[in-house]
Order: sequence, then structure tokens, then C-alpha cells
Amino acid sequence: YRAVFKRKYPFQTLTVAERNVLDADSLAFFDLMSTRVPDGRLLYVSLRTALRPSGGATGALPPDLQIAPDDVAEVEKAATLFFLWYDTLFSDPGATASWVADRLEYSFSVGTRLSEGECTLTASEYFDGHLDWEDFSINAEVSMGAASDNAIVQSTTTVIPAPVNFRGAPAARFWEFEDSRVDYGMIPTGPSDLPNMLLIEFANSFGNDWYVIPVELEIGTLCRTRSLVVTDTFGVRTLIKSNSESGLPHSTWRMFQLSYERPSDSPPLTPAQNLFFLPPSLARSVEGKPIEEVLFLRDEMASMAWGVERLIENSLEQPLNRYESAARAGASQPLVPADGIPIYRLASKVPEYWTPLLPVQIQTDPNDATKLAVRLVRGAVLKPDGSQQIVRSKGRILNPDSRVPLAFYEEEVPREGARVTRNYQLTRWIDGSTHLWMARRKQVGRGEGSSGLRFDTAE
Repeated sequence: YRAVFKRKYPFQTLTVAERNVLDADSLAFFDLMSTRVPDGRLLYVSLRTALRPSGGATGALPPDLQIAPDDVAEVEKAATLFFLWYDTLFSDPGATASWVADRLEYSFSVGTRLSEGECTLTASEYFDGHLDWEDFSINAEVSMGAASDNAIVQSTTTVIPAPVNFRGAPAARFWEFEDSRVDYGMIPTGPSDLPNMLLIEFANSFGNDWYVIPVELEIGTLCRTRSLVVTDTFGVRTLIKSNSESGLPHSTWRMFQLSYERPSDSPPLTPAQNLFFLPPSLARSVEGKPIEEVLFLRDEMASMAWGVERLIENSLEQPLNRYESAARAGASQPLVPADGIPIYRLASKVPEYWTPLLPVQIQTDPNDATKLAVRLVRGAVLKPDGSQQIVRSKGRILNPDSRVPLAFYEEEVPREGARVTRNYQLTRWIDGSTHLWMARRKQVGRGEGSSGLRFDTAE
């Protein structure tokens, strides 16, 4: 049935305009494979919908495939193996399910139930690639439907505490050589370096007053310490209260405590009492080279910002360097002969991979016309050659949804800029399973830049 599947699920024929846009590698691959194999994504969606319809009904192969009755079982088995391979290889939650395009970061929530009720944790600003407990805050305004969760476990642990040890810590015994890998005398301490002085004072004076009590938890656990009882060498048991119960002013000092998610117009809330979240974080993953890279930078001379698409994903899902493509296209254009007569330019030419981000004042509250804010709205560049051709961005970072205009918050493009990449991540979980997914990462940019945009010039 090879010919039947190729005829039923063919690759879409490219138009002349699309062939002119594609790079040479993508075009050669498409011409080679489009007549030999079916479109894998189209095949997956069609067979998956037919064989596994929603509602628990029993599906069947599309009748226009004209599969002989004796071969239906084998074709369905091959389709099932194809689904299994596809679903176990790729982890695809949907079209950037938790990516906030105008914030250039991820935002998501998880929920569980404590003894007093449901508790929702929200990570509203996650972008660095390593998930940990400090990325979460308690969100009392969101429900994840975990009110009926029955996974509460209470446990009592008896351990022997161990002294805290770190590089440069004071020696526990007299005449013992201390670790020389940290030289506190080389730490700069000026009039404004109070945190450095506090660090030195803590390490030298109080560094050996701390102990570690190991408590084993299941991954993904939200735990609360009910009590801490210390038994000394004389058998005396002493109940140690939490620092949050010691009263002011000592109760305001906390460590490893989850805070509350609060609106911007509300006063700060106190941290949650004795709550600690152990998220399912990755120790290490294999990270591929970026297949898309966008630099966000400020252009003070033009009073605007730019999204520079250095890399985009081509039709082969490989990185396409737009800078090199633009350089080759510019080198092939003939130069204007210098005959001594000035040439008037309405506007200077901007590289095609530079997308303007224009500051626009928009209304943040549809019910209140006085609440205004400045957003950086994604624009486009009109070629200054009179062709009326509009040059737009081509990557997925700057084109998350064509139905909604993309408007970045102004603080997301600071003076130092931002760098956003897309690349594949591969890792193994503790059960040995392999996970492959596409990740987005935001990092500090490379400073300001200049597009050279000028108007009304004579060359």
C-alpha cells in the first residue's frame, strides 16, 4: 500500500514564492523526498483521529485507503507501533502551552491538597532552564481541582544532625589547618558592600553553629514540618519552635520559605509557614544547538527596539542563519555607480532579519481608560526600493499567534537586551524513560545596538 499512502497523504506542493524563500538545502531535500514518502505529520494526525476517536469509541481505517479485509489487522498494528514510536520520542504539550510570548518566559501552576485544604503553586517567571523551589509561589486565587486529592502522608523521622560544612568554614578543632580555597581577605568590602561584610561575619563567627538534618522526600512533594524535637546526651527532649513562631522582630527572618503570589497593587504578604516544595528538577540534560535565536536590543538613536532573528528553523527543522543569508543576498546586488550625483534616500535599508518593536501606548484595562502603559509592539519593515514589499519576521518566537498582535512589556527588553533561544533537550528520568522536548531559554543580551535607520538622506 505504499502508493496508496503517498497519494492519500502527500506533501503540499510548493508555490513559486515559497520556493524562492526556501534555502537550498531545504529545497533539495523536499524535491528528493516529496515524491517518495508521505507527509509524516499528516499521516499521524489522520490515522490517530480515525483509529482513536474521542469518547472511547472504536475507530477504523479511512475507507478511501481501500485496505483489503485480510490486511486490516496488520495495517492497524503498524499504525499502533507508529503511534507508540511518535508519542514516546517527542514530548509535545501543544503550541507553546505555558510560554508567555509577551513576557518571554514560562508560566504554569501545580496543585495538591494539604490537611487544611487545597494549595496551588504558581511559577510565573520561569526562563533559566533549571526548575527549583524558589521559582514557585503560593497562589490563593487559582484552583487546580486538587481539593479531593487524597495523597497526604504523615511521617516521623529520627536522625543524627551533621554540622554544616562549606568552603572557608572555621575549623572545628584547634590547630587544624582550614580550607584555603576561600580567602575572605580578598573579598572587596567598601562602604556600600554591606552584604559582603555580613557574609564574612557569618562564615567566621556563626558558620559552625548550623546543622543539617537529612529528611528523605518523594519527588514532587509539598511538605510541612509540624515539630522538631531535640534529644540531648542526657536524654532531655526539647521542642524547638519554628522561627515564624518566635514573635517579632525575629519571625520576619525566613529561609527556604514559599511566599504568596500577590497582585501588584497589594501590600507584601508574609511567607507561608513551614512549607517546602521539592519539584521534579533535572540534574542534567543533553542540550542541542539552538535552532532559533532572537536578540532583543535597544536602539536609542532610532528611539525603538529590535528583534534580531539570527537563527530561524527552516522547513527541515534545522537552523537557518538569516545573517549569512542576508549577507549573500546583499553581495549579489549591483552597486550604484558613483557618478558624483547625490542620491536621495527616503529611508535607509535595514537588514531583513531585523524586526522593529515600536513603543505604543495601550489601554491595559478595557473598563478604565486612565490605565495606560507602554508596550513594544511587533512591527514590520517596508522595503525602501519602491516595491511596496513588507519584510516580516519568520521565526516562531516573534510569531506565536498571527491572530493576536504581539506586544512585549517594556521591561522585558532592558538596556542590556535579552537573548531567547529554542533548542532540543534530551534527558532520562529516574525510571529510565527518555524524554525529548523543545525548550525556550532567555538569557542576558549583548547590550544596545544600532540598525543604522535614517530618513531623508543624500548619499
